Amino acid sequence: MKTKKKLIKILGVLFMLGGTFLASNHIKALGMDAPITTITTKISSVRVYNRFVGISSLTPYWANANSYTISSGRTLSASGSSSYQGTGFTLSASITKSVSVTISANKSKLSKLGIWVDTTLTRYEVVQYMYGSPVRTAYKVTSAPFNYYVRVYYK
Repeated sequence: MKTKKKLIKILGVLFMLGGTFLASNHIKALGMDAPITTITTKISSVRVYNRFVGISSLTPYWANANSYTISSGRTLSASGSSSYQGTGFTLSASITKSVSVTISANKSKLSKLGIWVDTTLTRYEVVQYMYGSPVRTAYKVTSAPFNYYVRVYYK
């Protein structure tokens, strides 16, 4: 006599009738997705100062420069209509603000502009679980810069 196998689910875990645990490949064969739970745990955190990031895109070529000047500016403008003693008119305004910084360099050496940061590095453990059992563990580090520096980088 042939008996039918039935699936039952107890606390989110699939079993075949009789208590046999179904592995994820069996669940996939049945057209179901195995539930994966990911838990990320902070392991450590440290502040790191004066960490070199890389060469600025402003200086793609090596140069014997005696200084570098970085300038930035923004123009803000607005316009609208108004009236004065019953006569309409258009009102407009434009404001330009800018800043410029000059960084000295040693002309006898080849140089570019570099970027450094002070940052908080945080290390995490990422564990993936299937049915309460760990199936994959990985580690990741995030960086959260809180100060930025532009300096001359010499070859």
